[in-house]
Amino acid sequence: MKTKGPLAKVTAAVSLVVVAAAFSTQAIAAITPGTITQVKSLVTSSTKIMALSSQLSAKLASVGTDNAAVALGIPTMCESLTSCVFGDPAATTSVVLMGDSHARMWLPAIAPRAVAAHVRLILLAVNGCLVLGGMNGPSFGGCGAHLASEITLINKLKPRSVLLTERTTSNTISDATWKAGMLATLRALAPSKAKLAIIGDVQAFGWSVPACLASYPTAIQKCSVPNPNRSVPGHESQEKSAARAVGAKYVDPTPWMCAKRCSPVIGSFIAYWDSNHVTASYASYLARVMGTALAPYL
Repeated sequence: MKTKGPLAKVTAAVSLVVVAAAFSTQAIAAITPGTITQVKSLVTSSTKIMALSSQLSAKLASVGTDNAAVALGIPTMCESLTSCVFGDPAATTSVVLMGDSHARMWLPAIAPRAVAAHVRLILLAVNGCLVLGGMNGPSFGGCGAHLASEITLINKLKPRSVLLTERTTSNTISDATWKAGMLATLRALAPSKAKLAIIGDVQAFGWSVPACLASYPTAIQKCSVPNPNRSVPGHESQEKSAARAVGAKYVDPTPWMCAKRCSPVIGSFIAYWDSNHVTASYASYLARVMGTALAPYL
């Protein structure tokens, strides 16, 4: 079957997007976070951007390293209370950021507020492992054991808050099962007496954003997707419902990413480094709006 749409040229362009010099912590620190008004303005105008600027064209080859794991040197498995600590490491008040690779993704947006609030931000995350309770089948590998261990650590620690976030796109888990799994985890955290918040997912693309931009540098909106993107549906509504059921906060990042469509470029930022992860640079730009949304939890 012949590939259609942006995927046709993306497939051919994948080899063009190579890893160059790694994105740095210094580069993240140099970004001034936007206000909510500035973020909304950039998102609203993002779908009118038709071509990559010369600056972004130069960055395209290394955008794969513009991710928090590389920039902050985060291992793929953060399973202890001391292995992945951010914010103010000397603080006596702790907040846990719990999830999969999306928890790493949001660190540049969350850590600055933790520093300012003198909070020890502990990352508990395993790449590819959802935070849904009861998922112990073969397709989940050892994720059930990882989750159980994380919950035990959190309940003993009794942090101020627990922030949960994860990829929600899955065509193998039903809506009902997803909600039940999230509810199971939220309820299992009750002994910690921590305040709970879920950071919602971003809209996923059906292709590598950098590869698509390499294919369409002068027609980048061919790489955009509708909001919501029903071709790659997520379970955001189930997570929102689960949060409401236990009185947890739900933070929806969609208005910071998408208008009626989700543009691959927002302002002077390439917003995604693959098909479903926000770049560290754009996450850093969102530090002010994320910090405000999570202020009662940090």
